[in-house]
Amino acid sequence: MLAVGSNWPNKMCDSGTLKTVLSFVREKYNPYFVFVAGSGEELKEVGVMAEKFCSESHVMYRPELPVLQRVMGRAEAVIAVDSLLLHLAATTGTPTFGFFGPSLGKKYAPTGKKNGYFQGACPFDIQFEKRCPFLRTCQDGLCLKKAEPMEMFQALDAWHSKR
Repeated sequence: MLAVGSNWPNKMCDSGTLKTVLSFVREKYNPYFVFVAGSGEELKEVGVMAEKFCSESHVMYRPELPVLQRVMGRAEAVIAVDSLLLHLAATTGTPTFGFFGPSLGKKYAPTGKKNGYFQGACPFDIQFEKRCPFLRTCQDGLCLKKAEPMEMFQALDAWHSKR
């Protein structure tokens, strides 16, 4: 299951980057993708991704949280940006992998051996202990938007192989 949207644009990945990462995932693992969209804008975004992986995907649009939580509990894994849905998935015991940028993954990612994360690097070399001080004002969000797809996939692949 994939939840790639967030109320904070700076916490989201570039769609082209994410499509590349998912292409690597498809090549190696041949999964069935379930995309979750919570708004019309997210629906457009995941619609493009689902179209790319047409025969291997499904889209859930604005599911009720209890329904979503139940589906997450039956998923093999949940991959998400740092968002409510990543943390909701952690309540189910399902393995999670999160993409973090302006929030520190080692502080906020779900804990436990079956959970993992990728931490995007700030191109402006801003250091922080919890959240970037520019989380709400950064115009670029490059910590995730310009992350290297292969680095993101390698982190995800390493997590998958050890869980």
